[in-house]
Amino acid sequence: MNTSRYLYFSLPVSALMSTKLITFERSEYVEDVIRKMSRYRYRSYPIVFEEQLCGYLEAGKMLYPPTKNMILVDHNEFSQSVKNIEKASVLEVIDHHRIHDFTSTRPVYFRNETVGSTCTIVTSLFFEHNIPIPRKLAGLLLGAMISDTLNFQSPTTTQKDIDLAQRLANLAHETIDELAYDIFFSNDLSQKDINDFLQEDMKHFEITNYQVAIAQSIIPQSSLLSIQEQELKEKMEAYTKRSGIDLYVFALTSILENGTYFYISGPLAQQLQQNLDQTHFFPNILSRKKQIVPLITNWIQEAN
Repeated sequence: MNTSRYLYFSLPVSALMSTKLITFERSEYVEDVIRKMSRYRYRSYPIVFEEQLCGYLEAGKMLYPPTKNMILVDHNEFSQSVKNIEKASVLEVIDHHRIHDFTSTRPVYFRNETVGSTCTIVTSLFFEHNIPIPRKLAGLLLGAMISDTLNFQSPTTTQKDIDLAQRLANLAHETIDELAYDIFFSNDLSQKDINDFLQEDMKHFEITNYQVAIAQSIIPQSSLLSIQEQELKEKMEAYTKRSGIDLYVFALTSILENGTYFYISGPLAQQLQQNLDQTHFFPNILSRKKQIVPLITNWIQEAN
C-alpha cells in the first residue's frame, strides 16, 4: 500500500530533467568555460566530444583551476606573447631580444644571450646536455639561424652563430649558402598580397609609453614587388585604427640592396614623417632588434 501511494505521488523523470543542456566541448579553454559557468547555477556540466558524453565538470572545482606551465622562446615581453600570459606559470625564458616588462612571482631560468638567433641558444642547449640532434631538426635550426641573421650578414651575427651553424650544417648534410639561397630567393612573391607582407612577422613594443607595432618582411629585392604605395598606406591606416596602436612601422628589408624601406602609419606617424625621405630607404639597416627598434625609439624620443 505504501509503495503504491509513493508511486502515485512521485514525479516522472521528464519533469526534473531539461532537454536544453548546458554542455562544453572537450577542446574548450578553461578560462572560457569558467566565464560561461558564471551565468548559471548548476553543480555539474556534461563534457561532450563528437556529440558523445565523455565526462562531467564540477563547478566547485573550477573556482581554482590549475595554471598552465609555459616557456617563453624568442621573446620575453608579455605584449608579444599569448593572451592571459600573466595568469600562467612561466618556467623558463630563452631569448636574444631586449628585456622589457617581464615579471615573475618566483625565480625562473632566464637565458638571454647577445646572439643573432634564439636557435643558436637552443642549439647550445642540445650540445651542453649531450642530446643528439636529428638530421631534420638540425636543418630546421640551421634554416632559422640563416633567416634570423640574413645568412650571417646582419649586425647581430656573432662568431658563436657562425660556429654552431657550421656544426648544424654538417649534421643536416646541407651547404649553408645553398640553403640560404633556397630560403630567400625561392619564394614566389607574386603569390603574396599586401596583407601577407604587413602581418608576416609583426611584433608589438611599448616605446616611451607608446604602443608600437613593427612588421618586418625580408625580400631579395624591392624591384620584384608590385605593391602600390597608396594601397599599402590604406591597409596600414586601417590596421592602426582597428588595433588602437600609436604607431605602425612596416620594414621591408631587401637583401641585395642591403637596406630597409620604411613605411609608417598611426597617430604618431605625422610627427615622425620628417625622418623619412622620398625613397623611404635606409642603407645598412637590417636587424629589427639591434637597429630598427633603437632607430624608431630615437625618432619617438626626439619628437617628444
